[in-house]
Amino acid sequence: MAATDDDDVYYFSFGANMSPDAFGPKAKGRYNQRNCIPKEAFPAKLHGWKLVFNLRGVPGVEPGFGNIVSDQHSSVHGVCYLLKQEDFRRLRQSEFTYDVKLLEVEEYNNRKVIAHVFIVTDKKHLEPCPKCAVPSKRYRDLLVSGAKYWKLDKGYIEFLESVPYMKPSIFSKAMSLFLFWFLFHFLSFLGVPLKLRGRLFRSIATWLWKIVDWKRKWFHSHS
Repeated sequence: MAATDDDDVYYFSFGANMSPDAFGPKAKGRYNQRNCIPKEAFPAKLHGWKLVFNLRGVPGVEPGFGNIVSDQHSSVHGVCYLLKQEDFRRLRQSEFTYDVKLLEVEEYNNRKVIAHVFIVTDKKHLEPCPKCAVPSKRYRDLLVSGAKYWKLDKGYIEFLESVPYMKPSIFSKAMSLFLFWFLFHFLSFLGVPLKLRGRLFRSIATWLWKIVDWKRKWFHSHS
C-alpha cells in the first residue's frame, strides 16, 4: 500500500532517525534544522535485509553510519514515517550520501506499505574492512534509544545494544564538534544551503579517509 495523498510519502528509518532526539518535532541540535514533522509514525520491519554500519563517516569520531545490505535470512526493524513531500525533500538533502530505494515494509500489525528507504551501494563511501565497520557510541545509542521509544521488537533492541562501538579520544571528539559546528551552525548562519554543506562534509570526510587508507596499507591488522 502506498501513501494515499499525492503529496505524502512513507519513509522507513533504521538508523538515527528512529530517535525523537534526531527526527521529528523534538529533534535537537543540528537535526532540528530539517524541520520534518511526521503525519504518522509506526514500528515496522523490512524483510530480506540486514543492518550494517559500513557507511563511512568521520574517521576516529563517527567511523560508521547505518546502512542495509541484502540478506534473505535477516530483517531490519525500524520506524515508518508518513511525511509531506517537501519534508522528505529536506530530509533527503540532509542524508546526502544515501540513494533512495522503494521497498515494501511490514507494520507490526501486518499492514504492508511501500516506503522510501535510504541505502548506500557506492563502494567509495563504504568501509571495506568488516571488523572496522562499527558505529560510534553516540550513534549506536541513538538507535537504541529510538528502538526503545517506539517499542521495537525486544530481541532486536538487544541486538542493537550488543553492537560493538568506538569511543573517540577527547581530541578527536573536540575536532568533530568543531567540524559539525562549522558546517551545520556557522555556515547555516551565513545562509549556505544544506545540500552544499553536505557536499563539503563529504569532501572533508573523503580526504580524511584517504589518509586512513594510506596508513592501513602499512599498519592495518586484526588479532
